[in-house]
Parts: sequence; C-alpha cells; structure tokens
Amino acid sequence: MSSLARVGVALLILVLTAVGENRLEQLVRQQHWGSALRVADDLISADSVDANDYYLVGLARWQTGDKVGSIQAFRSAERLGLNTASLHKALGLAYFDVDQFRLFKQQMEKAIAIDANDPQPFFHLGRYQELVGNDCQSALGFFEEVLGRNPKHAESHYFRGYCRENLHRTPEAMAAYREAAAMDLPKAFHGPVRLMQDTHLEAALAWARRAVKREPEQAEGR
Repeated sequence: MSSLARVGVALLILVLTAVGENRLEQLVRQQHWGSALRVADDLISADSVDANDYYLVGLARWQTGDKVGSIQAFRSAERLGLNTASLHKALGLAYFDVDQFRLFKQQMEKAIAIDANDPQPFFHLGRYQELVGNDCQSALGFFEEVLGRNPKHAESHYFRGYCRENLHRTPEAMAAYREAAAMDLPKAFHGPVRLMQDTHLEAALAWARRAVKREPEQAEGR
C-alpha cells in the first residue's frame, strides 16, 4: 500500500454504531479484515450484497492487499447507487495505489463535490501533486485548502513547509515546520535541521536532538 493510501485508509473506516449493524459492518468497524472477507464471500455467494456491503468489501480487500479486488468492489458499490464522499475517497486512493492517477483525481473531485468542507480530498490531492506531479507550487494550494478547513492538521503544516523548502522559501518553510512541531508531529523536527545545517549548525543540532528525543517517545506511546 502506498504511503498516501496508508495516510488515508484509517480515516475511511466507517464509524458504525453497534445498534442495527450487520455482521460485516461490525467486523469492519473492529478492523477484523480476514473475518470480514469470509463473511463478504458468503454474502456474495448468496447474492445478498447491497451497495454499502460492497463498499465494506472494498475496504476489507484493500486492507488485505487485494488492490484490484478492492477497486472492483468499490466500483460495484458505485454502480449500485452508493454516492458518498467516503466511497469516492476510498476508490480514489485505491486507484492511486495502482498508479491510475487520472481516475484518482476524478474520484477526489467527486468527493469534494459532495462535501466541500471535508479537508481529506484536498490533502490527498496535495500529496499527489508533491509526490507524483513534482509540482510543489500546486501542492501548496491544496495544503492551504486543508488548513482553511482544519487549521490543526499537522501533516498539512509539515508538507506546506516541505513544499516551501523545495521552492526556496526558507523563512516561510521554517514557520510551517514550527507549526507542525508544535503539534508534536515527529518528522516536523527534521525540517529545521535541513534548513539550518549549512548556515546555523548549532541551531540545527538542537533541532536534531529534539527529533531524536521525540521519536522514542512516539514509539513508546504506540
């Protein structure tokens, strides 16, 4: 699974209530992916899968590494009439995982059309522009869209700093890295090290010490 997909997948699991949920929904909510697939196979064999079930099947297949199968399930859900931002984000990230970038973008645009206040599609599009498009200027616009909707999104502060760094906008990059570091994002501490190592070695070393100290704390907290 790509790094972008790993970032997005945890956010795509349905927040389901225990009241009235079917067995498949329960297993997906609990992230019991193998069991969810077995239940899904029974439903498919019995021809009793509805659009939402196909969405859940897609999530389970995605989590167990069946990229093509996840896309097939998500597309089945879409054909059966499911039209939610969660489905389009999941299908978009699945397309990203198989390098179908045009289809990835189409799905993110559909998600935005359904819920323009959701920052996630903008974040994924920003990461696409930075990772695949190698276009930090365009990526910055998407990260700004995220922060306009969620000012406490630490990853967007970090990648805004990273893009500014690549555009040689050093003071602005430093400000963004500081914002992300203030939110305890471990990798944010490495940004100032890169910015300062050639010109302010002592300050860079201080940030490096903070990075080394922070990462064991994060590991212990997992």
